[in-house]
Amino acid sequence: MLVAKGAYHGAAPWCTTRLARVVSEDRAHLIKFRYNHIESFRAAIEAAGNDLAAVVVSPFRHDARHDQELVDPTFARDIRSACDEHDAALILDDVRCGFRLANGSSWEPLGVRPDLSAWGKAIANGQPLAGVLGNERFREQASKICVTGSFWFAAVAMAAAIATINTIRDEGAVQPITAAGDRLRAGLAAQARSHGLTIHQTGASPMPMMTFAGDVDFARANLWAATTAANGAYFHPWHNWFTNGHPNSRRRRSRPPRHRRRLRRRTGPIRSRLMDVGIVGGGWIAQSVVDALSVYGANIVGLCDPDTTRREAWTSRGYRTIASMDDLLACTRPGVVAVLTPTSTHAALTLQALEDGIDVIVENPLASNITEARLIVERAALLRRHVLVDESCRGCRATARRSLPSTPTASGRSQRSCTPSSDGSRARSASLPSRPRTRRGDGPTAATRG
Repeated sequence: MLVAKGAYHGAAPWCTTRLARVVSEDRAHLIKFRYNHIESFRAAIEAAGNDLAAVVVSPFRHDARHDQELVDPTFARDIRSACDEHDAALILDDVRCGFRLANGSSWEPLGVRPDLSAWGKAIANGQPLAGVLGNERFREQASKICVTGSFWFAAVAMAAAIATINTIRDEGAVQPITAAGDRLRAGLAAQARSHGLTIHQTGASPMPMMTFAGDVDFARANLWAATTAANGAYFHPWHNWFTNGHPNSRRRRSRPPRHRRRLRRRTGPIRSRLMDVGIVGGGWIAQSVVDALSVYGANIVGLCDPDTTRREAWTSRGYRTIASMDDLLACTRPGVVAVLTPTSTHAALTLQALEDGIDVIVENPLASNITEARLIVERAALLRRHVLVDESCRGCRATARRSLPSTPTASGRSQRSCTPSSDGSRARSASLPSRPRTRRGDGPTAATRG
């Protein structure tokens, strides 16, 4: 099977970017080629000989941490011809690009149709759904494969996909999101010129990416993304973005929803600040979540994990580590807790944080079964707390509430306190660590999506 060097096609052993626990047999039948480089592709074809099964390729090169590269139409057509010549399958990974570059397969405007294609993200307008499309050649063999999943029969995602596909068919989607991307790019270019900065804007307009010239380690991009988040605009510093739109967006009202207007009349402008976050679980998932939270200005007040080796590793990076959840809540008093532990522990840890008056980000799935999930939802509603189910590999969404007033103590740490709230929550006070904090600007709740 031929795949492009550096391409991301998911987290399965044959394509994951993390090689821990991946055995050589998982990748024994892969041959790499350079995207958009026909000589490299032909060399890979020759290396495969008479044993070529498939070519897996993205509609354009959208590798993270690199400028994006649109496909050369000649390259796409050469791949199609080579697959036909060698009786191999052309598999188009349309998970990111599907319904963003065309109303059908992303290469259809080039006159190239794949044999198989993978879909997700936009196919259900953000609902958790993925699919594989194929031609008649592969129908019989596909029916013999056994694959299953715990949540594959969720009706909401299926209904969302039908509604999304019908809307795209009847009203179109590519034009509005392309126009939104064009406007975004024009504005960024104008602002960069006004500040004397050189930027590179690459990729397709519905999936743009911007980098700063000479910003090798993305330090400027990280600072820029954190600053824009503090002012209500959310951008990823080194991953392509996704513009969104609606075919009737011009006719949609620009005023905020009625309930928000009422809230503003009662409380004034809605302003919130990112809260102090406690991390529960120090495995590899914690790394991506901490990175995402840090980019958007959150303050990691502590990380708890019963494993001594993991705690030592995080301590060496400058983070405060704690052995138990009880001590994390008692010693750091976070405003938000991120539960990044095995699924079997999600319910107990989430409920413990909710009972302590703390909002929760919990790694997908929410719980091990529907009974635990319902209990979490019911307790969160009763306690007036927020629970967000997150997928770490797609970025991290940080919830936020107003920060409570802080006053310095004799030890140099800041003391936070509050009086009982109207909903009966108990008063609380806590000493926060004196570790330097990331500057946090006022702004709406931060959320980043990969």
